[in-house]
Amino acid sequence: MLAGHGMRMSDARRQAYAEAYARPGALKAGFDLYRSFPEDEQDNAASRHVTVSKPILYLRGADEPVHIEAYLAGFREHGLHNIEAKIIERCGHFSAEEQPEKVALAIKEFIGNHPVIFP
Repeated sequence: MLAGHGMRMSDARRQAYAEAYARPGALKAGFDLYRSFPEDEQDNAASRHVTVSKPILYLRGADEPVHIEAYLAGFREHGLHNIEAKIIERCGHFSAEEQPEKVALAIKEFIGNHPVIFP
């Protein structure tokens, strides 16, 4: 389950997702994201040792099964040395849908902490 503990998708939202995925080509498009991973890896090989200095915010739901430090280590290993993480409480993978106010606050705080980049 990708949603946070105790979180349930409303019937209206479930219906909206079902209708979206029922459209012609929708499932293929969704699966194509995963099919593109090998090509994406090849495309990114040229920039393997590039360091990204811009600040990056990585948000993750507290109820997601993988610990955030594992992801941060991978990002840093691949050149994202100025990455900050924020755990969004009471949600899983769908942070922006499960806790939109908390996500918005985290983004607002991040922007406020980087006034030179986000004037």
